[in-house]
Amino acid sequence: MLSSPPMFPTNYQPEDIIGISNMDTFRKHYMISVSQANGGEFPDKRLDKEIGKASRVAIAETYIHLREHGFYPNGLNPDTSIRWGIMDKSKSQVMMEKGLDQLNGLPMGELQEKARAGWKPLIDSVEVKRGDIF
Repeated sequence: MLSSPPMFPTNYQPEDIIGISNMDTFRKHYMISVSQANGGEFPDKRLDKEIGKASRVAIAETYIHLREHGFYPNGLNPDTSIRWGIMDKSKSQVMMEKGLDQLNGLPMGELQEKARAGWKPLIDSVEVKRGDIF
């Protein structure tokens, strides 16, 4: 269960974007990419040998499509399937988006006044702990 709404609402699952027939190659690519050892080879050399350069280009494009739908690989499950993460909205973003539909069509001056009035509650609601910032 997500703690807040997804960044990019979608009806897709990662498997829909990757394709069931491509999942084994994609999983193998991910496993090589995150491996610490790779049999003593650099990951790119092993990927070229085992996956192929053309497939690597297609997989890179697939990562872009996954990201556009809010998905990212978040490690491996014990059965070596990919554990998927979903980008979600921050509390600040959820707060800022409340009532956006009411702002459509308002004149610039009124929008500026509303923005100034809403800025302080937003800032007051955000807590930054020491060490959270670089």
